[in-house]
Amino acid sequence: MIENRAAQDEVTTLEDYIEAIKNRKWVVIGTALAILLLAIAGTSRQTPMYVANGTVEVLPSVSGSNNGNPASPNMDLEAEKILGDEVRAAVAESLSVGLDVLPEPDVEFLPTSRVLFLERRDADPEQAAAIVNEYATAYTQQRVAADKAIYASRIAPIETEIEMNQAVIEELTAELNSLTDERLTISRDATLTTAIKDQLLDDNATNRSRVISDLNTVASNLRVLQTRVQQERIGESSAEDAASVIRQATVPTSPSGIPKTAVWIAAGIAGLLFGTAVAFLVERLDATARDEDDVSLALGSKVLGSVPTFGLGNRGGPAAAVMLINDRKPRLAQARESIRRLRSSIQFAAASTDGQVFLMTSAFPGEGKSVVSANLAAALAQSGKKVALVNADMRRPTMELILNVPNTDGLSNFLTGREEVMNLREVEGVTGLFFVPAGPPPANPGELLGSSQFERLIKDLRTHADYVLIDSPPVLSTADAVTASRYADGVIVVVDSRRTETSDLLRVRDDLDRAGATLVGAVMNKVRPAGGIFGRRDAYAYYGTGQS
Repeated sequence: MIENRAAQDEVTTLEDYIEAIKNRKWVVIGTALAILLLAIAGTSRQTPMYVANGTVEVLPSVSGSNNGNPASPNMDLEAEKILGDEVRAAVAESLSVGLDVLPEPDVEFLPTSRVLFLERRDADPEQAAAIVNEYATAYTQQRVAADKAIYASRIAPIETEIEMNQAVIEELTAELNSLTDERLTISRDATLTTAIKDQLLDDNATNRSRVISDLNTVASNLRVLQTRVQQERIGESSAEDAASVIRQATVPTSPSGIPKTAVWIAAGIAGLLFGTAVAFLVERLDATARDEDDVSLALGSKVLGSVPTFGLGNRGGPAAAVMLINDRKPRLAQARESIRRLRSSIQFAAASTDGQVFLMTSAFPGEGKSVVSANLAAALAQSGKKVALVNADMRRPTMELILNVPNTDGLSNFLTGREEVMNLREVEGVTGLFFVPAGPPPANPGELLGSSQFERLIKDLRTHADYVLIDSPPVLSTADAVTASRYADGVIVVVDSRRTETSDLLRVRDDLDRAGATLVGAVMNKVRPAGGIFGRRDAYAYYGTGQS
């Protein structure tokens, strides 16, 4: 864009973004597709992962207790135990895999809870669930077994002591029974004197009292031991609750994470937004003269017309002479109509300036000046005028290919003196159009265009034709165009709306001003055609296909 564009209103509006999208739609589409393809490639390379979850409740137990009573679990320690060697060995044996390749679940817990959360991500959903369940089961079994082992170790000596007390009670009971029998025997023995019998009965009573006392003591101890055993049995039964699986893992049926389609949709939307931003940035930084205001301000002259870009099959050779072919394609119909509009502008300019000879040039090669010149000359001739078209681009002649005219001899032969008379060739297919081929490339084309021979040729063509169009080399590539411009009534600059920058047009204007040339105007070439995804649907509605 032109340099003073920075002076425009700095407030960015929705229209600015729409214009950027319209002008740079392929940037937007390309960026969106690139990001979408990256997302597709990224998600396609990823192996679908399945997540299985399970929970284990850890309750108070005597394992690790300092006082032998059930204590609240240390969850940090229990999280380590569930991945410890004993649990892993049990899981490996259950799954029949080696410890070195045994997968592990992730274990977490909430600080205020007694619940362990197990999670396993795996490409195999069944294996993910199996790993969680096996670790949960092995851990709970080992925790319960550890508590039961503690209770069993505490019950065993008590039971041994109970057996010993029961044996003592049996002995004491037998002794008491023996003393009782002995007392009866003494009481019935008539041979004993009264004194002796009384002494023996007193001794028997003393022994019986001792035995009964011992028996009561042992029986009391036995009851205490039996109570302790009952308490330990109750504790042993509660060991089953030391840990339990609250929720077993089920086999996941769908991969974890965001679905691929959602990722692709998000990537497409992000690509469109990013592409729009890139298009807007490129649009703001673009120095290409893409609209008439840019060209007019840079060249200091008006734009005479705009020619849309041709289809791929009409950009070179005879097919580029769209005014000479009868193809009813809508795009070519639009191109022909734009050439006719340009013809009208040239006719108005010629009438207002009394001009007859116009030099067609551009800033650089490849901007389409030869195609525009050929079609403009044909359009002028189709309007009933006599037109002489001179190919003065003797360095890289292309006009002959467009008009399908052999380039065996032509302008270079005449200017070098090898031909005394310049014979005009009438272009086949259109009455009144005469053509001067470039001829074989000479060694000094710039000097030849400044010669008196070229001046005489142009004077002769003025008398022969109503309009003379000179197709010259680009201004910034050689000095040929500036040299030849002195024999023209005006210069018409063809501008590639997709490539030519405003700084280049400023240089063209300076060169032509220094040569004293009259700049009639410019032609915007390769303009994006109307219609398309951002244009009007009726863009071709009024374009005819005739040759008028």
